[in-house]
Amino acid sequence: MCRGARVRGFYELHDLYADLSWRERKPRARDLREKWLERLLLPRISGLVCITREMEKRYRQIFPQQATIAWPLGTDLLSAADVEARRKSRTIFYVGHMHGPKGVSFLQKAAITLAGQGVRTEFWGGYEKDAERIRQAAASRGLSHWIEAVPFQPPAMLRAALAERASLGVVMLADTYYNRYLTCPVKALDYLSHGIPALGTDIPSVREVLDDSGTYVTEGDQKAFVGSALRLLDDPVAYAEAVNRTRARAGQLSWQERARALADFARSRF
Repeated sequence: MCRGARVRGFYELHDLYADLSWRERKPRARDLREKWLERLLLPRISGLVCITREMEKRYRQIFPQQATIAWPLGTDLLSAADVEARRKSRTIFYVGHMHGPKGVSFLQKAAITLAGQGVRTEFWGGYEKDAERIRQAAASRGLSHWIEAVPFQPPAMLRAALAERASLGVVMLADTYYNRYLTCPVKALDYLSHGIPALGTDIPSVREVLDDSGTYVTEGDQKAFVGSALRLLDDPVAYAEAVNRTRARAGQLSWQERARALADFARSRF
């Protein structure tokens, strides 16, 4: 389509195939096919949309003549909740897949300590077998009231749960190449949309989304994570300030702002 003088085409990237040297495992046939397609076709279109600045750096190195823009996925800022009621619910939410690199094992251990401080933890995502594993581990310690796990549900159910009782969100991604440079953590955008302060790993992708609204913890530092969570939950002023920063950041990353940025980028290519 881009061969036509009046047609402009853009591609939004969610991975890095054009250069597979960063991957730890041997590339699969599918990966090699994607690499060939990106190398062949991406230079021929009008521009690339990257979801992180670090991703954009890498594509610019591979395709130095290609136009690019970096912009995270968006937020949908919802109505303000009762901030103090949200703090007093003392419930931490994790949203997303239950894979190891997502920080689930880390949070399970932290949740045990947090339960002793009157803080509930809810895991939302993964398959039923993943949720059942977490529920059984909690039950074995007599913590079923404090640690809950729910497999993937329709978005409306998740939004209702976040709006009703989420005090803090968790984005404790493992410090892998993909998590550090290529992913835009959607869970962080969910928390921002609801005005929920988030604790995250101190890596570029998480900082790019949360910016100064986030509370950052070194990967694997359970003591620092628990301490950071309790400092927010136990201090009404600190918590309210964190909510204000969260809502301000959500406004900066709204879908409307993203649409305007991408529209300007597209017009610049004509």
